[in-house]
Amino acid sequence: MSTRGKDSGKDSGKTASQRLYNVGVIGKSGNGKSSFINAYLGLPHKEEYAARTGVVECTSEDHPYHLPGSDVVLWDVPGYDTQKVPYGPDYLKKINFESYDFYVHVSCTKIEETELLLHSAIAKQGKRYFYVRTKIDRDLKNQKKAHPRTFNEDNEKEAIRKKIEDCFPDVPVFLVSCREPEGHDLPTLRSLVADGANFSLESHRDIVKRRLQNTGRATRPFLEKFCVLQ
Repeated sequence: MSTRGKDSGKDSGKTASQRLYNVGVIGKSGNGKSSFINAYLGLPHKEEYAARTGVVECTSEDHPYHLPGSDVVLWDVPGYDTQKVPYGPDYLKKINFESYDFYVHVSCTKIEETELLLHSAIAKQGKRYFYVRTKIDRDLKNQKKAHPRTFNEDNEKEAIRKKIEDCFPDVPVFLVSCREPEGHDLPTLRSLVADGANFSLESHRDIVKRRLQNTGRATRPFLEKFCVLQ
């Protein structure tokens, strides 16, 4: 059971306007949540304070990482879909799901049913999240190997992004590589997550619109009510 209460991310000396925002980094076990946090913070995997990583389930309890100079605390949350922790109501209770202010959902595969369920669970709270597709370097390498003559990195990244946005049109999507922390979308994601003001409905809507406009695609009507998938 998580030991973090709803107010544990706040400093007792801060005023209400200076509160800290708790951001849960969530996703299926093995999708690279801990590696993402290390890349985000610029920590080598062997650093004493780095999040544990590996090919098997490493995160068994949530662990906080306060972003220096910001009002945000990232929480490395145990992954789901393991023998010990299947996805479901018990998992959400175990990680104290409702106590987070915002979420970063980390995935490295095609969209699965559990991701749709997680989307709905967040939406039912009236909260929002950023969708992070990790290991993009691996995907690009595989596509380049399979189609050496026609491969175009920008086109491939756009195709991956569009597949995700078609499922979650009201969620900002970021493509990252933990091996290339200064490349792809991670620098942009850092600047957004570091400011709790970006977690509001209004800011979230503006981020989605800007990202769509930057791709050259027509801006779709933003869903004022966060989509609860049935």
